[in-house]
Amino acid sequence: MFPQAQVRRYLNAGHFVTEDAAEELDRFGELNYPMLRTSRLQGVSVAQGPPPSEGAAPHIPARPRPRVEAVRAYPHGWPPEELPGGLPAPFTEAFQHEPYPTLHWLREHRPVSRIIAPDGPGWLLTRYDDVRKAHTDPRVTCDSKRIPAGLMWLRHWPSELRERLFTHLLDSDDPRHAELRAIMQPFFTPARQEQWRSRVQHVVDTRIDQIADRGRGDLMTAVAYPLGGNVLFSVLGATPPRMNHLRAMIWRTADWNNDVPYVAPLAHEIDAFVRKAVAEKRRAPGDDLISLLVRARDQDGLLSEDELHGQVMMMLVAGQDPSINSVGNSLHALLTHPEQLAELHDAPSLMATGMGELLRYESPLPFTSWRGTLEPVEFGDVRVPANESLFLCIGAANRDPVRFPDPDPDPDPDRLDLRRPTPGHLAFGHGAHYCLGSHIGRMTAEAAVTTVLRRLPGLRLDGTPRWRPSMFERGLSTLPVAWDVPRNGAGR
Repeated sequence: MFPQAQVRRYLNAGHFVTEDAAEELDRFGELNYPMLRTSRLQGVSVAQGPPPSEGAAPHIPARPRPRVEAVRAYPHGWPPEELPGGLPAPFTEAFQHEPYPTLHWLREHRPVSRIIAPDGPGWLLTRYDDVRKAHTDPRVTCDSKRIPAGLMWLRHWPSELRERLFTHLLDSDDPRHAELRAIMQPFFTPARQEQWRSRVQHVVDTRIDQIADRGRGDLMTAVAYPLGGNVLFSVLGATPPRMNHLRAMIWRTADWNNDVPYVAPLAHEIDAFVRKAVAEKRRAPGDDLISLLVRARDQDGLLSEDELHGQVMMMLVAGQDPSINSVGNSLHALLTHPEQLAELHDAPSLMATGMGELLRYESPLPFTSWRGTLEPVEFGDVRVPANESLFLCIGAANRDPVRFPDPDPDPDPDRLDLRRPTPGHLAFGHGAHYCLGSHIGRMTAEAAVTTVLRRLPGLRLDGTPRWRPSMFERGLSTLPVAWDVPRNGAGR
């Protein structure tokens, strides 16, 4: 038993840590908790079942629980060898830090590649036309329960949650996908999403008010994370938990290859949050997304209880990170291209086309969720057999010179050019699964970028940004910057 002064703190879903460790998580959780690996998990004990009911006192065992090793049992052939020229293979940590040289080589030499990923073997598509085709071909499924990589990733989710929560928009095909999308569509019209502009602007200004006189800070912690969370929970109409813990919970359950012992309790924690949010809206409905879904279930019978919970879970897990990543990635792209940043300062109207270029250049989701072939499908001169996993690389497709030539004589889609026309970029997907919240995501990023640049003059990097490892996302964990402290609120 720990001494009374060291009594362990309960962190939900059966997590117990010492008071010292809890303080460390409180202080560094926003930045480091999503990056936790085995060495930082040694003091964490994990329950095997759902969290205790609301109001129940946390159970503290009579003696310390054994330490838990975060074992990762990857498939045979993982990690793959580096590519020619020392390029890192897809999905390795080196690749996460700088993926584009590898993607460029693959698009030129092996545009349809048979690879081994953390979630098993599959086919990596890197050409724009192939990625776009895979978004719309009826022989390609989005149902993770019919895709080998999806089944491998899901195998550590508790079976009852896997069956109940993975019945949502992103995990379904037509005709049911179209029916589920139609239920949510009224909430995501451009006009409806535009109503959030003033709220987004208020959040950005409030966050910058808190840091403007400091002269340096981390824009991910100060702006991007709080903005993404505020927008998400405003849309959902749910009461947010501790945001740093929520992000940790979501990032760890959505991480690539979930062969880790804490996936089950985190999955139960997400389930508990969803159940509570739905119950609250049944008691007190409002003008929000969860209330809309509850009415579609209870009054109109348009979806099942499992689909109701699955839709809320899908929004909870997937609803905030694209906005977070778009803000961080766009600011990082501008800070590492000072000539483009200077041009934007001189001509703010460039943001009208520039936002599309920023999304194309550094897509917040470089890969879609899994796709799979139901029948053989031809991509170029390669015939992918049935029942194979597909990894659709948006990040590579959005830099395909065939689709996005440079306005200058030298076409270079790996170069940021805020004047480049970008219709048809795939940052928000394509076809039937095009992101419902694309307008609010773009609006959020645009508001954040323009306000940060206006109110933090002389903005510049002040350290090394760090990329968060993730199979599906391209996002920063830290973006350290410095700026010239404005006088008397100048630049507001």
